[in-house]
Amino acid sequence: FGAFFYFIKSNDKEYKAFRKAYYHSKLDDGTPPVNEYEEKYDSDFLLKAKDYYRRNRDLTYILTGIWYLLNVVDAAVDAHLFTWNVDDDLTFKIQPAVYEGMIGFKPNGGIRFTIHF
Repeated sequence: FGAFFYFIKSNDKEYKAFRKAYYHSKLDDGTPPVNEYEEKYDSDFLLKAKDYYRRNRDLTYILTGIWYLLNVVDAAVDAHLFTWNVDDDLTFKIQPAVYEGMIGFKPNGGIRFTIHF
């Protein structure tokens, strides 16, 4: 959640700076630039950058919500399986195996997966 918070804050900061520069560049009232972005870039680039950072900020909000929901589902599954009994008899074996082919075919090698419970 800390990484999501960082990306939301940094994208929001850049979005607001580009938005401010873009709207001020459209005024054409002869006032000095509001920030360094307006000095460096033209209006088309400012618009694209504003949209880029807004999209990234909004996408990070969505991903944060999905991450939170996955944590809720994980907690619910963990709570549901808390009393589930796991015996020591559970075994899983992986063994090489040779399978006899049908009449006229050569034997085939393979892997055998065996689960005992």
